Amino acid sequence: MAVQESRNILGTPFYLSPEMIQTDIYQDNRSDIYSLGCTLYHLIVGLPPFNYGGLLEVVNARIENPPPDPREDFAECPEALAKIIMTMMATDSDERYATAFEVSEDLLRFLKDEAPHLVDPNRERANQ
Repeated sequence: MAVQESRNILGTPFYLSPEMIQTDIYQDNRSDIYSLGCTLYHLIVGLPPFNYGGLLEVVNARIENPPPDPREDFAECPEALAKIIMTMMATDSDERYATAFEVSEDLLRFLKDEAPHLVDPNRERANQ
C-alpha cells in the first residue's frame, strides 16, 4: 500500500519504520529497532537506506521493498554485520529483533567474531 499523498508524518523519513509510515502510530520498540538499523546502515555505508530524491519515493520504498543489503553500496561490510542490519530493518516487524537486548547480543557476538543468532522465526518472542 503506497503512500499517495503528503500527510503529516512525525519523524525523519530516512529512519521511519514501515508501520510508522502506514499508521502514524507508535506500536512498540521494534519501530525503534528499525530506526536504529537505518542509523547503523547510514554509519556503515555513508548514505541512508532507500536514499531516493523525493520524499514519497523514500516513504514508499520502506513499505514496498525489502531492506537494502549494505554490501551493495559498501562491499567491505562484513556479511554478519549486514545480516544484523537487515534483520533490524525487516519490513515486517515480526521478523525484526524483539528487543534492543537481542540486538546488542548479536552486535557483541559480531565483535567477538562469533556468528550472530539473528531472529529465529520459531523462537518465543520477548514482547508477546
